[in-house]
Amino acid sequence: MSQLPTLNVMIELLDSNARLPSRAHETDACFDLRASRSLILENGQTGMVSLGWAMQLEEGWEARIRGRSGLAGKGILAHHGTIDHLYRKEVKVILHNFSGDKFTVEVGDRVAQLTFAPIYPVELSQGKIAVTARGGFGSTGLK
Repeated sequence: MSQLPTLNVMIELLDSNARLPSRAHETDACFDLRASRSLILENGQTGMVSLGWAMQLEEGWEARIRGRSGLAGKGILAHHGTIDHLYRKEVKVILHNFSGDKFTVEVGDRVAQLTFAPIYPVELSQGKIAVTARGGFGSTGLK
């Protein structure tokens, strides 16, 4: 592994079915997130999947929820989410069912992934911006 500093994240299990986020391999970018409660999503429905835990991040960091390609390929999309360092309630995942069928989440199912990123100081200023040839959506000219 690299010599980067280690981020320490405290996780409190809130549910007897909760499982700590885990990586299949030590060098994986993301941790798998598992459901602590079952949920049925009808086609076109959106729901929140309980993970059964809360966490405490260090200041200057965020956690990012991402979808899983295996579920996305079935039409089940996880809403991208940001968890700030001061959020201390249960972490949940928002799922959208676009599969065309009913989708059931069982306890222990992997429903999303979690990664961590530093937050850089940013200052926003108001003013006039420089114009470029790029315009809007599709402005790279690639077709």
